[in-house]
Amino acid sequence: MSTEFCKNSLEAAFCAVLSLGIPPEEINTTISAVGGRMKLEELKGRFLIDNSNSGTKLKFIGEITEMAREIPEKMILIVGEESEYVCEGVSMEGLQKVVEQRASDFVEILIVGEGFKQKIKGKNVFFSDRLDTALEKAVNDSKDGFVIVSNVKTWR
Repeated sequence: MSTEFCKNSLEAAFCAVLSLGIPPEEINTTISAVGGRMKLEELKGRFLIDNSNSGTKLKFIGEITEMAREIPEKMILIVGEESEYVCEGVSMEGLQKVVEQRASDFVEILIVGEGFKQKIKGKNVFFSDRLDTALEKAVNDSKDGFVIVSNVKTWR
């Protein structure tokens, strides 16, 4: 999978460390993911790109979709907001824009969140109250090798 998604953040971090006068040979270059943030997993024979967490944003969908294209299979998107109390929330307008711009990239789009039900339009759009229910539907609606992209505001 591509590392472009994190490149700018890593470059900024290394620049900050170097600007503090820390010699390059003392910098730990072993990078690992932050727990609860984007990861690639296997889920019942499917590839799960899991970016569902409290800090996710709709603006990441494009980059995540491009990374998912590296796996030459059909894709399902799970997007939305599992809790209205997660910081920043997900706007109705932003979610509608994602559906309009990305519908052709995905076999189906599962929107999580009671407040979005029947308010977002699209031919391949379905609704779910909870992330776990949406994941279950995505698995049931797909075959081995499919890519499931999960980008839901939720507590993790």
